[in-house]
Amino acid sequence: MPENKKNHYVSQFYLRNFSSDGRRKVIYLFNIKRNTFVLNVGVSGQCYRHYLYGEDRKLERGLGYLETAISPVFSRIIATGAVPARGTPQHGLIVQFISVQNGRTASKESQINEVIDLFAKYALRKTQPGLAQTLDQYQIGLKNAAILNVQQSTIMAPLMFDLEYKLLRAPTSNYFIS
Repeated sequence: MPENKKNHYVSQFYLRNFSSDGRRKVIYLFNIKRNTFVLNVGVSGQCYRHYLYGEDRKLERGLGYLETAISPVFSRIIATGAVPARGTPQHGLIVQFISVQNGRTASKESQINEVIDLFAKYALRKTQPGLAQTLDQYQIGLKNAAILNVQQSTIMAPLMFDLEYKLLRAPTSNYFIS
């Protein structure tokens, strides 16, 4: 398989924090569409699409740098039960990661394409009335909307710096869906 063909929209390092085995290779999965719970599925096979961030793999590598930087911060939070103080570099990494994670999901890609489709059809109906009858037969969108979403999320991250944040702990006797 080519390097970085699988582009994960939920980081593998993040999912490993919810691992159901000591090797951090498997998790429990809840499939929303099927309303089913599946035990011990491989982390590497979850939440990805081939070349979601483009075939040049530049963005995928960039996301890898962010994940490499934030992973020890998450490990420290899990080990100590404390979040970094606001204004620290670790706080900045958390804000950046949350913002980017919010923008890199498959649902965000669908949302941006829905907006593009609605806006483009609205504009075309106004400027090209002859097309109005056939527009609904087509879907208008971006091929790599995920790339745009990640770029915008990166730019928007500073807007989150003034927000308070808290660490939530799920009881170990209960399942936690992330």
